[in-house]
Amino acid sequence: MGLKVAYHNHFWEFRDLGNNTTGEDVMLAFTEPDLVDFELDLFWAEKAGKNPISIFEKFPNRFKLWHVKDMDRTKSNPIEWPKDGKLPVEQIFKDIRYTEVGTGSISFPEIVKEKTKAGLKYAFVEQDDIYMPNKMESLKKATITFRQILSNKKGSNASFLFDKILLELCILYFDRSFNHFTG
Repeated sequence: MGLKVAYHNHFWEFRDLGNNTTGEDVMLAFTEPDLVDFELDLFWAEKAGKNPISIFEKFPNRFKLWHVKDMDRTKSNPIEWPKDGKLPVEQIFKDIRYTEVGTGSISFPEIVKEKTKAGLKYAFVEQDDIYMPNKMESLKKATITFRQILSNKKGSNASFLFDKILLELCILYFDRSFNHFTG
C-alpha cells in the first residue's frame, strides 16, 4: 500500500493559458492516474465558466473526489479574465456567494448522472460561508439534498447507500460560541 496524492482545484486553474489550455488541463495530462487523483470543486469549476460534465468527458475517471457546494443565483456569473490574465482575488470574492446544495445555480442532478464517467468515489458537502442563522440546519439541508440527488429519491430524510460514496460535512465557519453543539 502506498501514498496517493489528490489535487483540489479552485478557480485559477481554469484560466486559459493559450490554445484553449488551462492549468487544470496541464496537470491532468501530465500526471499519472495511478498516482494522482483529482478532487473537482464543482463550485469553482462553474464559477470559472467550465462545465463539469465537459471536464469529465475530456478526462474520464480522473475525479474520484468531488467538492460539493452551490452558487447563489444572484452571483452566478462566471469569472471574466482580463487579457493579461491578472485579476485581483479581492475582486473575484466580491462576486461570490454560496448557498445550500439544490437551491442555487449548479445543476447537480445533471452532474450526478456523470458520476461513473468522472470516477467518483467520495463527495464532500461543504458551505464556506453560511448565511442562514442556524448554520447546522443549513449544512443538514445541503447534505440531505445532495443525498437525495445521488440516490435519485425526493422527500425523504433517510440515509441512503450509494456506490460507496462518503458524504462528509466540512464546516469551515462557526460562531466562536459553539452554541450549535452546546444548545
